[in-house]
Amino acid sequence: MIEPACLRFLLVALLLVVWPHLFHLHWSHVALFLGFWAWRWLGIARPRLLPRGPWLPLLTLAAAVVVIVSRRGAIDLATSTGLFVAGLGLKLMELKRDRDVHIVVLLGWFVALTQFLYDQSLPMTLYAFAAAALLTAAAVRFEAAVALGWRPLARTVAGLMAPALPLAVLLFLFFPRPQSGFVRLPFDAVARTGLADVMEPGAVARLATSSELAFRVDFEDEPPPPAQRYWRAQVFWRFDGRRWLRHPAMEQPRPRPFPGQGRRYRYWVTVEPHHRRWLFSLGVPATVPAPARLTRDGVLRARAPVDERLRYEVVSRDSYRFPALTPLARNLALQLPGRPSPEVVTLLAELRRGADGPEALAVAVLSWFREQKFRYTLHPGTLGPRPIDEFLFRRRAGFCEHYASAFVYLMRAAGVPARVVAGYLGGFLNPRGRFLEVYQANAHAWAEIWVEGKGWVRVDPTRAVAPAYVEQVQDLPDPVSVAMPSPQQVLEGREAPASTPVRRSLRSLAIFWGDLEHRWHRWVLGYDRSVQARLFAWLGKRWPAVAFGLAAVLALVAFRRQTGGRRDPLQAAYEAFLRRMRRDGLVKAPHETPLAFARRAAARRPQQAAGIRAVTEAFLEAHYGRGDRRRAARRIRATLRRW
Repeated sequence: MIEPACLRFLLVALLLVVWPHLFHLHWSHVALFLGFWAWRWLGIARPRLLPRGPWLPLLTLAAAVVVIVSRRGAIDLATSTGLFVAGLGLKLMELKRDRDVHIVVLLGWFVALTQFLYDQSLPMTLYAFAAAALLTAAAVRFEAAVALGWRPLARTVAGLMAPALPLAVLLFLFFPRPQSGFVRLPFDAVARTGLADVMEPGAVARLATSSELAFRVDFEDEPPPPAQRYWRAQVFWRFDGRRWLRHPAMEQPRPRPFPGQGRRYRYWVTVEPHHRRWLFSLGVPATVPAPARLTRDGVLRARAPVDERLRYEVVSRDSYRFPALTPLARNLALQLPGRPSPEVVTLLAELRRGADGPEALAVAVLSWFREQKFRYTLHPGTLGPRPIDEFLFRRRAGFCEHYASAFVYLMRAAGVPARVVAGYLGGFLNPRGRFLEVYQANAHAWAEIWVEGKGWVRVDPTRAVAPAYVEQVQDLPDPVSVAMPSPQQVLEGREAPASTPVRRSLRSLAIFWGDLEHRWHRWVLGYDRSVQARLFAWLGKRWPAVAFGLAAVLALVAFRRQTGGRRDPLQAAYEAFLRRMRRDGLVKAPHETPLAFARRAAARRPQQAAGIRAVTEAFLEAHYGRGDRRRAARRIRATLRRW
């Protein structure tokens, strides 16, 4: 019979193990497990409430039907996990004997392992390790002959789990790796990035307050100046009057990168999963990483949807030499959904006065934005059937998408090839790791115009309207989670709150955690076949020294364990007792607990039963409880001397 206290401890441990699964399973799967768990908890005080006989098979069949029907018959990761978690809940119904406890603990360890199919982050790793330790503690409590305090229980669990850590490290380093590092199944097809296949009002503004990470960037040398931190991801050519769309012809692969010149930036981008194909580069890339291809409009596209964290190396330059525009590209860069309105024609006639060339016209348009007191806002309202005209001449309030769209429209109407580019602007430079953190709040849209002799030239209309906003976003003073003030507050002219000890502590903690998480992604989750191959190559000529050093460490550990056992007076006294029993023909089996051996020995030697029980009680009380080990050792020796 299982003690109620131990059973409650096991149930709490199992609930904590399953807890992360409850946030991504179907609600019916969660209800099944929680219902079975609560049922078993009530059954501790009222065993008659537990199902018996044919009810268990019926419950099993009903739970399987609920899980499969809720998933509409799909046999995927969510269905498999739901069946397993529901089965764990069903197993609690027959949790009555020690054997059942062993099976439930084993299943709990497996559930903790399945968390990594969904999340391999550092917090989840720490949580899974803590859950496994808690399950191990539950198993130790069941096996202990006496009630254990928290400190002896923690020491015992640590002693059981610590020897497994070196083996885990060796398996991690040398076990054959999958091609992309840790296995991650693409169970979730919902994109976590704010960028979409089309650009329409609201697509970027929705992310202006998001603190979710988009990607991180490590630079070989110093990062580029903040004004150059434009992370290119998409180019939009076609405009239907409201939405901007990409063009299939311009997404065809380009055989080689554009020739670059000026300063060279080498960097590594770690992208979070977003289930689309776009990748990010600092402006136009000068190299093409292995998992990507370069399109004709100068953006990187992954060869497969980014369903797992991806790290790749890129080189960018300050400037590039672009070939002449093809007739198709020129036509696309001048396309308009219809004839410009008379208001647009009149405005362009005024702006063209004294504007000699595309760059001068662009400066005139930006100056007009400033003079007419356009406002940058994330909540401009819904535009009418002619959104460009309404934005330019009536509303005059919007965010980066409005300004990039209106600017490109005006340039095209004036006969200047132009296009819209979307991606991210700036980021936060982590001072500990010297890497850039780019958040969804950094999502941005800008424009590029064609200038003969220069090629595509970047123009950011938002900078002309809200320079303070752009300056903050391109070089965030703090991580977005603690950024003060937020980009929206800058637009409203609010000042940053005064620095306080709590705020400084939060900032330091966010910086430290960002650096730690980035290292985890690089050195643990990024440990793939190629990194393992480099490790093997490094060990090629050094393996004798490494093997000798490892053997020396193992020998030292074994020696310390042996000598440590002799120095422990309690263990030495108990071993003397076991030697006395062996002389009498009683040998303790390796699997036999001290209490079980004492019962067997007392039955075989009734005349020594009192002494055997006294020795065993003294040993168990001091070894697993809170008794003094030296005093217990003296009691054992005194008992042995009286035999």
